[in-house]
Amino acid sequence: METLEPGSAAAGPAARGHNETILIAEDDDQVRLLAERILKRAGYRVLLARDGDEALAAVVEHAREINLVILDVVMPRRSGGDVYAEIQARFPSTRVLLMSGYSFDVLDKGHLPAGQPELLRKPFRSEALLRRVQEALAR
Repeated sequence: METLEPGSAAAGPAARGHNETILIAEDDDQVRLLAERILKRAGYRVLLARDGDEALAAVVEHAREINLVILDVVMPRRSGGDVYAEIQARFPSTRVLLMSGYSFDVLDKGHLPAGQPELLRKPFRSEALLRRVQEALAR
């Protein structure tokens, strides 16, 4: 699994969006709103969810317009791993990027779904978030 260390910065200019739609599912208000602000300033359209149930409902409602889903791994009501599995079953072409501030010791206990290659580590810098989003959209 590829990870990005906290505080890592991109080498070069920050990535810019082209009005792609990104859903951010994050239970921490500060992290969710910070990520929203970073992505909007970079030219992305952003949808927000506070937990796994809201995230799945948003994916179902906006499936045709969402270009990327960013899921916190550990969330209330439904984990990011569960939401990822449901998205892959129902909308297999949807791109997903997982993020977490927990250590791998915690995450290895069944939180991470099989087949998810990338994990964005929190806390992250704006450049790191934008680079990961750009990489995920390019897949």
